[in-house]
Amino acid sequence: MLIKDDSGGSLRTRKVPRLLSSLVRTRRRVAFLIAFVLLSLVVTAGAFSAGALAYRLGLSGPIGSLLENPSASLTAERFKPFLSVLRGVAEENIRIPGNYLSSLASFPESLHIDIKHKDFQKLAHIRDNAIVNGHLGRADKSYVPGQIRHRERTYDVKLRLKG
Repeated sequence: MLIKDDSGGSLRTRKVPRLLSSLVRTRRRVAFLIAFVLLSLVVTAGAFSAGALAYRLGLSGPIGSLLENPSASLTAERFKPFLSVLRGVAEENIRIPGNYLSSLASFPESLHIDIKHKDFQKLAHIRDNAIVNGHLGRADKSYVPGQIRHRERTYDVKLRLKG
């Protein structure tokens, strides 16, 4: 086992910076790839939305009609609604990455529903019957006991299928 060689320093101290630099390069590549994919999706969505809006406003059509009489179809008044909608879409899309990053830092609260197995089987049977019949019948509106836990509190409840 080679602990030290003639170039000075141990193998362990020379491999750590090399390993860290390759890890940083790999993270940069992944971050660049993610940013590129997100930018591509935003540009594609923007182009699609712009085309759909132009079609809806009557700004699109055969190219021949635009070349024959460009002043009749490309007036500034016809572009105002198009530009205002594009401005709104751009302002909303700029917020998406920030909203996504802030969602990663959130910790949603959990709500637990505790039901005995026998009671769960009863609800499952009622559900299966409702799917076959296409609706919940009057007899299917029976309650089963259960508990709901939220934070450190427990609540006794009666549960049933509805809707």
